[in-house]
Amino acid sequence: MASFLRPTQSSTARISRQRANTLESQLSRRPLKSDLIRSNILPSSNTQIAPGRAAILERKRKQDELTLRLMQRPSRYDVYKQGILLSTPTNQTTERKLFNESLRATVKKGEGFIVRKGGTKSKSQREREIREVENYENRQKHVQRRLENHLYTRPKREDLIQRNVIPSFVDADGREFYVFNGDDISSPGKPLGVKGRRKTKQTFEEVGKVINVHLQRTQMKMES
Repeated sequence: MASFLRPTQSSTARISRQRANTLESQLSRRPLKSDLIRSNILPSSNTQIAPGRAAILERKRKQDELTLRLMQRPSRYDVYKQGILLSTPTNQTTERKLFNESLRATVKKGEGFIVRKGGTKSKSQREREIREVENYENRQKHVQRRLENHLYTRPKREDLIQRNVIPSFVDADGREFYVFNGDDISSPGKPLGVKGRRKTKQTFEEVGKVINVHLQRTQMKMES
């Protein structure tokens, strides 16, 4: 039966010294920043990117940023479930509505006082309270209407794909790539990916299956 020896304090210290010496040796051989700039490995302060290349890099940066935001934005179902939209009010919204209706009915009947927590309120105090509640409700409805309008007018994923704003497809390895039109960048009429690779018909068929499954799952989630 094999026996295992525990590392002693001296062996641990020796290994630490060896690692430290190796790191110091590597740091001593590390090239300077000026050497890397001279070798065109790092850009210098005077280096200028070609206009065509700069436009491509800026477009790619904006596409990545927008893709990240699209992945993080909540779906319409989640927004409805949280009670942000008017179509599906939550229990809290319903309770607040019932309380406001009861409060208005009390003032309309001309009852003298409302007893709450052992205190009394006059008619002017009740009217001021109703105005505050109505102002709050109006602000909430305004925010909900604006959000609902944004959700109705936001572009669809298919439109963003058609405009080359977000990745068009996913290849067999799960990597996203774009299909540029002839009047965008690169050579006319050549569908290119991020790596500049041609995509075969088989890959597009696989991509179609993945997209269909994703759409079916999204539809089932919206209907549930």
